[in-house]
Amino acid sequence: MGNLGQLDEAIRGGFLHNMMYVLGILTGCIYMIIVCRIKLPKDKWYQVQVNYWIIVALGLGGAIGLAKLMNAVMAPPDEHKIRLLGAVILIPIAAFPIARITVRERVTDRLDVCYPVIFLVMAFAKVGCHFAGCCNGIPAEWGIVHYAIKYRLFPVQLAEAAAIIFSILVVRLFQRTKYFKRGSGYPLMMLMFCITRFGLEYFRAYSDPAQKDFLWGMTIWQTFCLFTALMAVIWLVLRPRFIARLEAVEAQGPEINIFNRRAVLRAQAEAAKAEKAEKAAQRRQQNKKGQNSKKK
Repeated sequence: MGNLGQLDEAIRGGFLHNMMYVLGILTGCIYMIIVCRIKLPKDKWYQVQVNYWIIVALGLGGAIGLAKLMNAVMAPPDEHKIRLLGAVILIPIAAFPIARITVRERVTDRLDVCYPVIFLVMAFAKVGCHFAGCCNGIPAEWGIVHYAIKYRLFPVQLAEAAAIIFSILVVRLFQRTKYFKRGSGYPLMMLMFCITRFGLEYFRAYSDPAQKDFLWGMTIWQTFCLFTALMAVIWLVLRPRFIARLEAVEAQGPEINIFNRRAVLRAQAEAAKAEKAEKAAQRRQQNKKGQNSKKK
């Protein structure tokens, strides 16, 4: 009966783990739709929504790719199918070239708005890890007893979820101040996530020595956090260059992309036609005045 009870708990934990992923994705989608409706005019809502979904798809590809990479290099293979840190890493690498096709360098503005989506999914996923009993913390007298383990553990998964939510709130509040710089929302969130995750890794239990001492005494996830933080710093350093290019594009007038190309070209053609007609009318009026003066 004891083994059967543990099996039922394991099944329930796996179900809750998957449900937290689903809830995280739904919460991120709802957030994205609401923010688009509030912050964007109706004529741009569709094109920006498509751009957001491109970013979400990139994040999913990065999460699956990092999980497959770890399965290939780790012995024994990692059992996880998705590693959301891969989404955090891939989005800034792949979003810029794709955004040049769709909305040019405006990807910096898009990520300033939509960066909470991937991190909200990650926070829900951490709560799911707590239910599933994976990614456990070290033994602690004031910890939480899990169904699969009979002693108290530090709730590192819940601590990570709380740290992510706190980081989102801090960055969002900072965006409302005069000190916030355009295009720095996503890298600032990356930095805060890496700092908190790096510190909480000291409270995580590892059964595999290769993962615990992966590089220079750091765990495998501390190494990934260090790499991700370096990317965020490089982004912040290069941010003025991207923003200068964006402002130069905005000064040229309406942008042309795959979503509004026909409408913008049609408007430009109509404006040129109207200007030509106005000049023709002015010439006719001048000719008419010249004929009247000759008759007099």
